[in-house]
Amino acid sequence: GEVSDFIDGLSECTNSSLLEKLELGFNQLNGDLPSSLGYLKNLRYLELWHNSFVGSIPPSIGNLTFLKELYLSSNQMNGKFPENFGQLSAVEVLDLSENQWEGIITETHFRNLSNLKELALNKQSENISLIFNISSHWIPPFKLTFINIRSCQLGPKFPTWLRNQTELTTLVLNNVRISDTIPDWFWQLDLTLDELDVAYNELSGSIPNSLGFRFPATVDLSSNSFEGPLPLWSFNVTKLYLRDNSFSGPIPRDFGQKIPFLTDLDISFNSLNGSVSKSICNLQQLLTLVISNNNLSGEIPRLWSNISSLYILDMSNNSLSGEIPESIGSLLSVRFLILCNNHISGEVPPSLKNCSMMDSLDLGDNQLSGNIPAWIGESMPSLSILRLRSNYFNGTIPPELCKLPALHILDLSHNNLSGIIPPCVGNFSGMKVEPPDSVKYEGSLQVVLKGSEYVFYTTLYLVNLMDLSSNNLSGEMPVELTRLIHLGTLNLSRNHL
Repeated sequence: GEVSDFIDGLSECTNSSLLEKLELGFNQLNGDLPSSLGYLKNLRYLELWHNSFVGSIPPSIGNLTFLKELYLSSNQMNGKFPENFGQLSAVEVLDLSENQWEGIITETHFRNLSNLKELALNKQSENISLIFNISSHWIPPFKLTFINIRSCQLGPKFPTWLRNQTELTTLVLNNVRISDTIPDWFWQLDLTLDELDVAYNELSGSIPNSLGFRFPATVDLSSNSFEGPLPLWSFNVTKLYLRDNSFSGPIPRDFGQKIPFLTDLDISFNSLNGSVSKSICNLQQLLTLVISNNNLSGEIPRLWSNISSLYILDMSNNSLSGEIPESIGSLLSVRFLILCNNHISGEVPPSLKNCSMMDSLDLGDNQLSGNIPAWIGESMPSLSILRLRSNYFNGTIPPELCKLPALHILDLSHNNLSGIIPPCVGNFSGMKVEPPDSVKYEGSLQVVLKGSEYVFYTTLYLVNLMDLSSNNLSGEMPVELTRLIHLGTLNLSRNHL
């Protein structure tokens, strides 16, 4: 109500017609937007983002014919767009993201927006309540440089109105229910993009290498049905997310030479085969490398000393064989080393001692042997997940593991371990305290609970588990286990306790 009074007061001011800029963003303003906004006719910049406004946009907005930039993002607004949005002939930037808009958007809403350059209508929630219903023959009056539309319905067809958008540098059409192929005319638009994101649709077909990018560029084609070989774009792509598609064939041999400045690569959940290209080890800027859930075989490349900043290395769920190379110990920043579900053999290389930042070490479901290294407990002070299940480890459980204060998932099941459960297991403070309130990123993990397998993603930090089942452990259950009051799953079955 106070905002309404304030704007009503402004609009009654004799000088209100001179007001060009109204900035009220990043406050705790609430209530509906008053229709008296429409009296501030000279307004050029209206910033109301990051408040708690509700309701819909008043139709009087159409009177602001000089308005150049409108920021309403991150409020709690809902309702339909007024059709006289189409009268904002001077507007260049429309940021309406992170609200709960409803209803249908048609050509009328864009009728006279001949100066529009940037359109943002994205929201993180996947729930779709806003639908574009635009004729396939419509030719927009504008030439956009920036489109960010997420979780609105644009599909099922790929929007033909993009056909004359030859000045685009950012194109985000994420989770917009397009089930189609990307038409040839799009690849021929001769665009130079810094972001292309069409993730979470049902797009199919293969991807030509014809698009141009400028440094540093992000490409996200995740969670579609694209097929054919991995697309290799220009030097300028730095983040490449192709996960959860049907790309097939080998990782190209010259992959590291073609896209040398990559910082993030995710090609997981595809049908790639052949060996892991050694040229990946030349990507010196790489921070995250996720190539899990493919049909990759052969040995893990041996040269890792060039990628000193890598902090996620996930090669799980493939058919990789041979030993873990010593040179992985040169990844001093690695926090997530996920090599589970392969055919990797030999012992854990002592060079991993150097990886003192390790948060999650998952070597489960392989053919590793030898003792569980005691140094894991001394060299990896922030380790929160240790999963060595389903291997051929023998010897005893090293008491040094009890020195890991953050550990909340310990899975040593299905090995050949013998001896007692060390009484110091009562020291695992990560299993004694409540999980943190704030979401902590820990990757994903396959966890066995009550005999069933589950994969945890965003809630993994809430799982507290100790599984020592199916070994040859003997002696008593240590009474110190009773101190672990936030332990959710304890499995000691199939031993000789």
